[in-house]
Amino acid sequence: MLFDFSGAVYISTYMTSPLETLADNSTLKDAINFMKNKHYKRIVIVNEENKIVSIMLQRELISLSYSKWATIMKEYSSELSQINEMLSKKTKKYEAMASMDQLTGLYNRYKFTELFVPLYATMVKRDNEMSLVMIDIDHFKNINDTYGHSAGDKVLVDLSMILKRHFRHVDIVGRWEGEESVALMPTANIENSKKIADKIRLAIKETKMLDELQVTASFGITQIKMGDTLEKIIERADEALYEAKNSGRDAIKIKY
Repeated sequence: MLFDFSGAVYISTYMTSPLETLADNSTLKDAINFMKNKHYKRIVIVNEENKIVSIMLQRELISLSYSKWATIMKEYSSELSQINEMLSKKTKKYEAMASMDQLTGLYNRYKFTELFVPLYATMVKRDNEMSLVMIDIDHFKNINDTYGHSAGDKVLVDLSMILKRHFRHVDIVGRWEGEESVALMPTANIENSKKIADKIRLAIKETKMLDELQVTASFGITQIKMGDTLEKIIERADEALYEAKNSGRDAIKIKY
């Protein structure tokens, strides 16, 4: 330790050399990283001529960074809100696209199968009744062969509109495959399901499609039982539908 003749301690004893500085054209990010890496509580700021122009304390830098962030968030909060709303709408749109049959607007087979699980669990828990109805357009191949596939698509769309209009709001209606549609009817026994199916059968028959073409459909109905799998339920409904076709079509058959 060095002393002058008066016995004082030289300040140079406590000085860091060389002096580390930061240019005044540095960014806030540069300043934060500089202070973090050097473990400094303050930064000496110099200009292009290497002259000291300011000293910035750590608390000042933190306050400045927060103020800048708050300003940016305020400026862009409206824009961010619009972006989030747009993304939310896009998500719902894509979820709907993944759940619906693109031609008919009914649930697709995957979504129908997914929705069956909680409805079956509710049926078991509450000891409710539940039925499944399978619908198939009669002579659909002849319609395609005679009028073309676009006409066949039009018939499927018209059918889906009738199904949406006549099944209950609680019913799950989907396109199973080809011209076959299927409806899951919670809290509905065979008798109630048959009444609704008969109204739909008549509505299809009375609706003129493709320039006065009369279209009919056949129905297979089954009661869902404890211990059933969807595969077993569909198999029984399909057997009932086969009987309806063999009986002359435009008919409803039940398989217990």
